[in-house]
Amino acid sequence: MNRNLRNDHQNNRNNFNNNIKTKKYALEPKSYIRIAMKLLLRKQWYWAVPVGIIIINIILNLTVYPNIWIYFLAPLVIIGYLAFWGIQFTGVTQLEQYKVMFQKMQYEIDHQQILAKVNQKEWACR
Repeated sequence: MNRNLRNDHQNNRNNFNNNIKTKKYALEPKSYIRIAMKLLLRKQWYWAVPVGIIIINIILNLTVYPNIWIYFLAPLVIIGYLAFWGIQFTGVTQLEQYKVMFQKMQYEIDHQQILAKVNQKEWACR
């Protein structure tokens, strides 16, 4: 019984010495921006509350008191907020320190580490 356990353990240890190598992969900047905007909207869903208040104000404007500023300010604030985050995510794709995120890299995985390689000699970590 002990001999079988040792053999199984030895076989498992030998299997861990094998590395897994992936093809070269690069994240496209447009994909990054799209994914980041989706995650932003999912995480900040609570902004629907102020938008709901604005909608209630529009309904009150049509029924109880006349007020024109809400028609201009509400869409401007929403578009400005989304544009701000879109510019932030686009800026990330332009900065030098984030260029590594968008380079084609090959990943090498073993039981101790995950290496991201730009080419055979150069790692992505600088």
